[in-house]
Amino acid sequence: MGRTLRLVPFVGLDFKRRMTTRVLVTGANGFVGSAICRALIASGRETFALVRESADTGLLPSAARVVHGEFHNPKSISRALNEAKPECIVHAAAVVSMGKPDLDLSMRINVEGLKTFLAAADSAGVRRWIQISSMSAHEHNKSVYGGTKWLADEALRGSTMEWTILRPSIIYGPQRRGIFHKLTGLLRKLPVVPIVGPGKEDMRPVHVDDVAGAVIASLDRPASVGGSYMLGCTEEMTCRDFFRETARQVRGSEPRLLPLPLWMCRIIAVVGEAVLPSPPITLDNVEGVTRAQRVDLTGAIRDLGFTPRPFREGLEGCIAEGLLT
Repeated sequence: MGRTLRLVPFVGLDFKRRMTTRVLVTGANGFVGSAICRALIASGRETFALVRESADTGLLPSAARVVHGEFHNPKSISRALNEAKPECIVHAAAVVSMGKPDLDLSMRINVEGLKTFLAAADSAGVRRWIQISSMSAHEHNKSVYGGTKWLADEALRGSTMEWTILRPSIIYGPQRRGIFHKLTGLLRKLPVVPIVGPGKEDMRPVHVDDVAGAVIASLDRPASVGGSYMLGCTEEMTCRDFFRETARQVRGSEPRLLPLPLWMCRIIAVVGEAVLPSPPITLDNVEGVTRAQRVDLTGAIRDLGFTPRPFREGLEGCIAEGLLT
C-alpha cells in the first residue's frame, strides 16, 4: 500500500517555514495523543492540547498548553482554534474499539466530529492536517471502528487541507492505557491464550513513540503531503507470533496458544457484548482480524525516513519499566 498523491500549492522551504511552530493535537490526553505532544515539544514546537473540560490530563506533558473544546460544539472548537492559532492540526482523537462498538457515538465523533473540525479549521486558516488513522481503516472493513475511521479518512482526502494520513498497526508502549494494555492484562490471567481464527494474519505492532516520530517526520518532509502511510515494527510476524512473543514477555514463560474458529469467536463476542461493559473480544475485533491487511512500510521508509524499533526490543523496554508486569 503506497502513497496517495495529489498536487499541493507549495514546495520546499516555504513548507518548513510555515510548518514548524504551532501545532494543535486533538485527543491529546490519550495514550497516543500524549506521546505526540511529548515528541512535538521535544522538537521545539509550541504544542496545544485540545481536550474536553472534564478530561483527565494526567498523561499530558507540563509544557503542553491546554485548550478546551468538544467536537459536537462548533463554537467551542472555533474558540479553541482562535486561542491556539495553530499552523497544523494533528488529529488523534477517536472513539476506539475498547468495548462494545457504539455506531452512533463513533459516527458522531469519528466522522461528523472530524467534518465539524475540518470546517472550523478551514475557516480559521489552518492548511496542514496530520491524521492518526488505523490499519483497520479501509473500504473493505465493515466494523464500526474501521468503517468510521475509513469514512473520516475519505472526508479528509476530499478536503482542501494539505493532509497526511498515518495508519499504524496495533500500538503498544509504556503507559497503562490503550488496547495493548488491555490485552496484556488478559494474557497475564488466562492459562491458555486464545487466538481469533487461525492466527496467520500479518501483524506489525508499532511502539507509540515511533508513531509520534512519524508525526514529526511528516511535519518536516514536504513529500508526506498527500500521502497515506502504514506504520509498524521492522519485522514481519503472524498474529500467532505476536501473541506468543507478547505472552512470553508478560508471563515469563512459553504460552499455550489456542486458535478458535471464527464462528465461535463471533458467539463469544455477542455474549460478551450483551453482559459485559468491557468484553475481552468484540464483533469489531473479529471483523478486524478477518479483514486484516498486510503492513507495507515502503512508503513510510521512503518519504518519512521511518525507522521503527523491533517489536521484541520495544516490548522488553516496556517490561524493563515495569509497566507490563
